[in-house]
Amino acid sequence: MPSLIALAEEAEAMGTELLSRPRSPESLLESCALLVWTVEVATEAGIEAPPQLMAIVGEIAPMLRAMRHADGALPQFHGGGRGAPGRLDHCLRATPGPATTARGMALGFARMVRGRTTVIVDAAPPPAPDVAPEAVANAHASTLAFEMTVARQPLIVSCGPGQGFGPIWARASRATPCHSALCLAGLSSSRLAPGAGAPGDAPDILTERPENVWAGDYDGHGQLVAPDFGLPHSGTTAHMLAGHDGWLHSHGLTHLRELWLDPDGFTLDGEDSLAALDEGAQDRLADVIGPPDGGGDRFRHPLPSPSRCYPLGRGGSGHAFAAQWRALAFQP
Repeated sequence: MPSLIALAEEAEAMGTELLSRPRSPESLLESCALLVWTVEVATEAGIEAPPQLMAIVGEIAPMLRAMRHADGALPQFHGGGRGAPGRLDHCLRATPGPATTARGMALGFARMVRGRTTVIVDAAPPPAPDVAPEAVANAHASTLAFEMTVARQPLIVSCGPGQGFGPIWARASRATPCHSALCLAGLSSSRLAPGAGAPGDAPDILTERPENVWAGDYDGHGQLVAPDFGLPHSGTTAHMLAGHDGWLHSHGLTHLRELWLDPDGFTLDGEDSLAALDEGAQDRLADVIGPPDGGGDRFRHPLPSPSRCYPLGRGGSGHAFAAQWRALAFQP
């Protein structure tokens, strides 16, 4: 059938690279679901679907598995929600071949899993308008934000998309304070600026995005390597060191986030740091904070740092947060 052949050629030309540019897990799931649905409808009608369609599904499925929380849902980043109930499972069941999971990062998300606990971190810059213009209306300033799910309980989450609550919430949900991430008071890790044209004609776009974002673990020589945190029951603590320079130009600061997930998945430790890493950054920071008289910019964090999260009881019926409260200090 010409329409199926044209769709297969278009899907093959786009590939997973183009489908991944918006960096929205739910958007990738929807693309996969449409391809699966097309093949199923064609099969029910007695039409042989082009093999390219299921080949693309086979490439998408490992990426979706790498972003799947312990409760079967997806993380809520860059305009995407948790996914329609049952849709992810249906797509994965329809995927041909072995049930493999992508190694390292998928769509720029790093995933730590131990026991029945998953931690998923946004470890890449937000999609850029020149690379993914279709994603400018949904990109979030969520760099280094994370979500944590214990068994069937989402414990630490992002606010998710706000389009259903009007334009004010649609914009607010994209800012850093709507995510589990450190931010400067009133200043997201990427800045939201009005789009071109009259107000309301075009969506706000993220500007001053982090240029350098990294995440990984140490090797035996103390070098940072690509994130590969082993199997859920490996018996070792999963460790991640991540960072971004979203406030380098404005404040001279680089944000570092370090996470440790215990082998049983019942304890997550984390620590956030802000550092001026070279002389130019230190001079910029000195200009921003001004004299030591209580003035200067403030910092905001959803939890004090370092922080610890652990469940109350092995059944996971409750959870608690513990933290060491520290006054913010600047060290030379």
